[in-house]
Amino acid sequence: HDKLKKEAASLKKDITKWRAKADELEDAQVQAKNLEDTLEEKCEENKSLHERVRELEADLEKRRCESWRSNARIDTLQDKVHEGLVKINSLSDELENLQQENKNLHE
Repeated sequence: HDKLKKEAASLKKDITKWRAKADELEDAQVQAKNLEDTLEEKCEENKSLHERVRELEADLEKRRCESWRSNARIDTLQDKVHEGLVKINSLSDELENLQQENKNLHE
């Protein structure tokens, strides 16, 4: 009879240990699920960030193209200004010559 009591006590201890292990396992499963959820959230955030980076890169490329076009227009305008200055100088020289001729004719 004592042997049965000892066995029963031993089995109760084992059951208590296994219940504790089952609780630990359940806690570990909850933690694993939480980590899985967190990982999924981070993946979604990462996707969103990658998408935003692609949008910013496309915007940057667009702005670069606009900048190149603006610079080309500036270069064209600078060339036209230079041509205008050359013409002004030429006309100024021509005017001077005509004024000199006019002066010579009146003398």
